[in-house]
Amino acid sequence: MGDQFRDAWQSINWADEQTNLLKGEIDEFIEGSPYAVIAEPYADNRGGDIVLTPLKKPTQMLWAMRVGTVVDLLRAALNYAVYQYALIDCPAKAGHVEFPIFATAAQFRRSGRISYLAQNKKDLIESMQPYHGQTDALMWLHELARVHRHRLIRPVLEGADELHITTRATEGDPMDIKIEPGDSKWLIPENRTVLCRWVNVRPDRTHALIEANLDVVFIVDDPVVGVRQLPSLLFLMCHLTRDLMTAMESLLP
Repeated sequence: MGDQFRDAWQSINWADEQTNLLKGEIDEFIEGSPYAVIAEPYADNRGGDIVLTPLKKPTQMLWAMRVGTVVDLLRAALNYAVYQYALIDCPAKAGHVEFPIFATAAQFRRSGRISYLAQNKKDLIESMQPYHGQTDALMWLHELARVHRHRLIRPVLEGADELHITTRATEGDPMDIKIEPGDSKWLIPENRTVLCRWVNVRPDRTHALIEANLDVVFIVDDPVVGVRQLPSLLFLMCHLTRDLMTAMESLLP
């Protein structure tokens, strides 16, 4: 079997190392209580502000580098493996192959990225496609790699989905407390930021206790991956790529 997949395995090992480093940095950041989210009432009991105050600055660009490095390494590992296939089956076309990742069988059939490979290798790669439904990890890898080709994957704050506000009336009707959301997204702020406001529609009879918290998330086009879940997703992609590599390696002479 030789060492044809040596470069692919090395890329996966490096991706694992970067993911472990990222997990440690994120855990340290979150456990350090980096933000205070405070409800600041107005003096007239008519409402107040939900305010975010950064207490600790994240290593934002370092995280972006690590995420991009992991997805690039894993995507490259799959391409390295297909390239080794091509050196065996169609050496003249080796520079034109790429590991295909498609959401539908029709898209896969239309693609010519592995058309020069032996049929058993094409069948194996087809069986790995996301549309078979075994896991979403390969499609996540495809989407993250696609995004990273055009821009960095940056940490931002997602207010609409991740701002959790609890209201409790200490006097009067809790339905008198209305939340007015602010903008849905912010880059990680360095200064005090008003995230949203609450309005007391019956200040004459209702007093409220307001509590709020906010998580840091990554925005990747439409998908949203919480920072706490991000290392787990990257580890899942590493594990899947190892499994695919083992299966592909089994067809080598």
